[in-house]
Amino acid sequence: MKTPRLQKWLKVLTVTFAVAFVWLFVWANWEPSTITEQLPKIHIASYDLSSLREENSFALINEEFSHKKGITACTVNGKSKVATFTYHPHIISADQILFGLKTLGGQGVSEKSFPEKAGCPVKGTREFFGRIKEFLKVR
Repeated sequence: MKTPRLQKWLKVLTVTFAVAFVWLFVWANWEPSTITEQLPKIHIASYDLSSLREENSFALINEEFSHKKGITACTVNGKSKVATFTYHPHIISADQILFGLKTLGGQGVSEKSFPEKAGCPVKGTREFFGRIKEFLKVR
């Protein structure tokens, strides 16, 4: 059995969450979307090509992937032996890129990982609210 005091707190809490949600929804839709926000998102991936021995393999990889559908940019650095791609994940996946690299360059090709760095907490907070804004945006 709920007491009147508990019912009052539940009503206050419900109204508070409803007002907060409405405020977030209005905030997310207050400004029109910029052209950049309307473009499809791209991802970036880097691959370690240190297993490749032939210099012409780097040019071949650059040539092959520069025209592949879904890849917006391909950069192959022969000195550091790293290939970096920007791509549309809804058209081509990172696994498909890796498979293509292994087909051209051998089985030693692997995805390059970068160490995690401690970052500024403000950036994380901005990203958090940016994701909320993107989720609630209806335009």
